[in-house]
Amino acid sequence: MQVSPELCYGCFESIDNHLSRTKCRVVYDHIVKEPKNLESCPLFVTWTINGNLRGCIGCFEPQEFPIGLYEYAKIAAFEDPRFSPITKSEIQELECEVSLLHSFEPCKDPFDWEVGIHGVIFEYNGHNATFLPEVAAEQNWNKLQTLHQLAKKSGLRSRLKEDQIKNVKMRRYQSSHRKSTYHEYKSFIDSTK
Repeated sequence: MQVSPELCYGCFESIDNHLSRTKCRVVYDHIVKEPKNLESCPLFVTWTINGNLRGCIGCFEPQEFPIGLYEYAKIAAFEDPRFSPITKSEIQELECEVSLLHSFEPCKDPFDWEVGIHGVIFEYNGHNATFLPEVAAEQNWNKLQTLHQLAKKSGLRSRLKEDQIKNVKMRRYQSSHRKSTYHEYKSFIDSTK
């Protein structure tokens, strides 16, 4: 499963339209014309500025393309509760990463996954959280550190004790992803004129 650059450009088009109150559909129409871009799958959209997270939201339910992609681009940009909404003045600095998720399977135990290969879904006593495959590797976390960070992200107020860890349920998955900048998106738009 490959992520085409046009999927990232579509995310930019989605938020650009929202911020400018326009209805440009150049990328949208291009995505619709390419059957390889239309396979529904779970996805995440991540926005960064200079490598710093600015918004990241996705879902584990398969999304129709391009509608689901455009919707999650806006949700990640404007509704991530950890950040203020992205503004028009920031858009030129943004980098977008689209992650298409696949190969979901239960872990035999909380450590049955590989850093940098698998994303993980953490579940414990009604709390849940996830990290995409690249997060633990980028943060230089080992599996135990990742587990504790997932617990924190899930809303647990205290660190997991050793006897609690065995009751954690984990699922692992993989992703295909691609990053693009706003300038690459604008170059694509200009090339279609």
